[in-house]
Amino acid sequence: MHLVPLPDEDVGECKVILLKMQCDEISMHVKSDKLICKYGNMLYIKHGHDNTQHAYIAQKMRELGRLVMAVGQLDSSVKTLQDLIVPSRFRLVIDGVKKVSGFNAGKNKFATPSLALKIGYSLKKCAEIAVGEALMGEDKETEERAKSFIKLHDAQWRSYISSHALSSLHQNKWNKPDVIPLTEDVCKLQKFLQKTEENAKQELEKNPSPSAWRSLCETLLAEVILFNRRREGEAAKMLLEVYETRSTAPVNADVYNSLTKLEQTLCDKLTRIEIRGKRGRKTREDVGVPQANPYVFARVEALSHIRGSDCLRKFSHISGAKHPEYLTSTKLRKHVGTLCQIMNLKENELEQVARFMGHDIRVHRDFYRLQENTLQLAKMSKLLLVMEKDAATYKGKSLDEINLSAEERRKVTKRPWTNEEQAAVKKHLSKFISVMRVPGKSECDACIQAEPALSHRTWKDVKNFVYNQIQSIKKGRGTPLFGTTAVKGKTRISVSTEKIISQKRKDS
Repeated sequence: MHLVPLPDEDVGECKVILLKMQCDEISMHVKSDKLICKYGNMLYIKHGHDNTQHAYIAQKMRELGRLVMAVGQLDSSVKTLQDLIVPSRFRLVIDGVKKVSGFNAGKNKFATPSLALKIGYSLKKCAEIAVGEALMGEDKETEERAKSFIKLHDAQWRSYISSHALSSLHQNKWNKPDVIPLTEDVCKLQKFLQKTEENAKQELEKNPSPSAWRSLCETLLAEVILFNRRREGEAAKMLLEVYETRSTAPVNADVYNSLTKLEQTLCDKLTRIEIRGKRGRKTREDVGVPQANPYVFARVEALSHIRGSDCLRKFSHISGAKHPEYLTSTKLRKHVGTLCQIMNLKENELEQVARFMGHDIRVHRDFYRLQENTLQLAKMSKLLLVMEKDAATYKGKSLDEINLSAEERRKVTKRPWTNEEQAAVKKHLSKFISVMRVPGKSECDACIQAEPALSHRTWKDVKNFVYNQIQSIKKGRGTPLFGTTAVKGKTRISVSTEKIISQKRKDS
């Protein structure tokens, strides 16, 4: 493998990203492609101040590198991205995007539709950069070619790429189950985290060490994500400065007095921090956290933070949850949205939830509510059933107010027992009633076979009949099929039953 020198004059501050990039064939091409480096530099100027965005910038640059390499296999004259920003090669670019995104012409479907969409956006940005460079260099020919490419992109990209990619995305979601965590699993994970936190805290107090620090950090981070239902990245990036400058001012007295006792207690116990947390400086330095590390959930001997998604995944699998794969940051947020929907919150209450979750109420409705197929199955099926009946009966009612359970019960025609049938049961099964015991299937079948009068009865009919007779006697409502009755306390029993009970007492 040959090392490729960085084009310092074109890279600018993006050099930081290129030095971190995984060393492979793609990165070698990216480092030698001036236009891709300029695109990376533009992204770095916009996002580079946030170290967590460096991986994102590298990813965008590598996507373009993969495109150029794929097109190079179709046309060996293409060496750089600049070679593609010309109108005559627009179709070649289309073929390259389809190749790198796994387009299936037979099914008209992308294997990786999101990649095709991302490349389309980046490609247009690179064309705009090419226009800017041409203007500054007074290169009319390059400027016109790049502008013409942008016009083609605006006019035809949707037809060739975007529409098929979006269709592929939607098709992939059609029959994919949209699951949310079980409440049972959430509770199990919470209890496990509390226990793990206590153990880690004791270990850190007794013997400060990097492993004890990391264990406590991971546990607390998972608890913060689980309790607040915030995006894992936001919680993980919480800064010490933000925590230390949090508002500790008392709640407005008028607002405080309007709250319930529970709400007042929660205000006293909890602290609200606007972020993007806590451990003392002394302990941090003892376990090897650099003083320059600005994060609450800091890594040992590094300037970065612990990843929230890794913590959740780790503890979800060892907590004993039934479905640990559902206990992710996104699915926990959907769990809140679903519970809000089930609780039927008012509009202003939903807005408060949406603001706390860090998104617009429209996003809350579209992405964090109960899955659409569940609603369609439950609500629309009810509507269709109403249409088959007398719709006027449900005039003025909402779908939630319509109850079809009473109307939809299966009608069962009960056939009364004739005297002949009762006598047949009495003849063969009276002994079971005497001892207050229900006969089994074999006894009921034998009774039916012996008595033609019971030919239209099932063994369950006979069993239920005997059971009902026993219950009537126990409750003092019925008269046995045989003998006279004697009263014992509040229970009516037959004379023959009384004799059997007395005999059993003597034998014992």
